[in-house]
Amino acid sequence: SQPDMGVSPTQLLAFRAAFAERLALSRAPQKVIVNVTYSCNNHCTFCAVGTRTPVHGNLEQQRAFLAQYRAQGVRLLDLDGGEPTLHPALVPLVQHARALGYERIHVTTNGRLLACEDYTRRLLASGLSSLLFSVHGADARAHARQGGVTEAFEETVSGIRNAVRGVSESRHRLAGGSSVELGMNVTITKGNHRELPALAQLAWDLGLSWLNLQFLTPFGRATKRLAPDKAAA
Repeated sequence: SQPDMGVSPTQLLAFRAAFAERLALSRAPQKVIVNVTYSCNNHCTFCAVGTRTPVHGNLEQQRAFLAQYRAQGVRLLDLDGGEPTLHPALVPLVQHARALGYERIHVTTNGRLLACEDYTRRLLASGLSSLLFSVHGADARAHARQGGVTEAFEETVSGIRNAVRGVSESRHRLAGGSSVELGMNVTITKGNHRELPALAQLAWDLGLSWLNLQFLTPFGRATKRLAPDKAAA
């Protein structure tokens, strides 16, 4: 007789399903993430790269890096920072990535430079697929407590409005053609986790139908003391 292995048919089926799911995930499209700069015009309390030297990445090295990964079949690209819009060559870098054949190109930004309408137009026309605005408080005071800059909220909101208007006008011109997806990114902290309903309402009121909630990454200025109490949440 065969020895009793202590595993039931139901458990074997569960193991098989879990293995199949992990195998499918391993075959999903790969994505490369590039921090184009470590410079930033905010000073977020929870920034994972806030202790890095605030310098821009080398453009030629970044272009070569993108070409290398595209040649390996990578089709998805995230451009991050620091604050990526501070890099003077962000728009040409997005255009280069699109020319290389990246199918989806995403940028996460605090949106302050998009308060300039001309910059917003150029960024939206560069070949982006999606743009995520980092907002961490539902009003100027709450946002400043998280982002460290008093005037940041008004500039970010102005940038969001410019982007929403730009995308709306682009859709009208293209008669229903594809356009840039816009959303809001919130890093959940001890100081803002009770404001999530208000932040969701703000995103909706500004015309953003996509809300991304991000947990703390324990690096840089982000420490466990900034994380919300799970028991009290």
